[in-house]
This record gives sequence, C-alpha cells and structure tokens, in this order.
Amino acid sequence: MINAPVSHLQDALELEGDAKLDLWELRLKTVPTIFRFWNGAERTWRGNLYQGLACQLQGEASGTEGQNNRPTLTVTNPAKIFGAFAAEGYFDLAEIIRRRVLQRHFIADVNEFQQRVWIVGRVPGVTAQVLQLELRSPLDMPAWKTPRRVFSPPEFPFIVL
Repeated sequence: MINAPVSHLQDALELEGDAKLDLWELRLKTVPTIFRFWNGAERTWRGNLYQGLACQLQGEASGTEGQNNRPTLTVTNPAKIFGAFAAEGYFDLAEIIRRRVLQRHFIADVNEFQQRVWIVGRVPGVTAQVLQLELRSPLDMPAWKTPRRVFSPPEFPFIVL
C-alpha cells in the first residue's frame, strides 16, 4: 500500500508523455527550392506543408570536448525526385533544419519548437529508393574559427547582454 495522498495518485495517473516530432526542412543554396518533410502523413504546420517521407537521422551526438560529429540523414526518394538535384550538385552546402515539436503543439499549430541547423557536407548515396546526406555543423567549415575567449561582464562592463 502506498502512503500518498489520493490527490497525488490521481495527478500521477493523469500524467501523460508527449511525443516529439521531427519536422525537416532542406533549403538548397543555388536554386530557390525548399523541401519540407517528416515521418507522417502530409500535414500543414505554421502555414508550411510538410510532405510525408520516411526519414531517419543516424549518428547524432555531441562531443564533450567540442568535437563535431557528422550524422547521416536518410530520406526516401519517391519518384526519384532527389536524383536530378543530386546529379546537378544542388545539395552542396544546402541547409538542413530540424524542428523538434511536441505532438500537442503540432496538432494545435503552436509555434513552439527546438531547432537545430546543419549544412550538407556531402551526398554519400542517391538511389531510386533513398537519399543519404552527410551533415556537418555550420561551425565545422574550413574558414570558421570560434573565439578563444568569451568577452562578458563583469570583466568587460561595456558589453551589455
């Protein structure tokens, strides 16, 4: 027998986990084309239509010493639509945006989400069935350098946050 107030037990029974949905946006750099997709049926969220394409992100992790990994995004390729874009090199330096939305916010069309951005590093494979994209952090580019030191108050009082 649990010695807890009945109201606490009732509240615990009402608790329910909320699924997190990943909405993907692929923005090509050289042509004004945006692909929006997710693992579900075609649906509009925040005025944008997201196509239902099976997709999976593998290898996402963050290093403890600032190392950037390079995850792979695999997306189904219906009617071979991505093949022509890959053959022309349109995926080079394209931007991938993942918006992670709670299911209840997705259903209610609420503009609340977590966002992560990658750049397409290379295209390891395009077949009639799937498109594979190797992603990299926007800071993982040849000419990018991060500052050695963070300049912030109180050491630098003229900086306002």
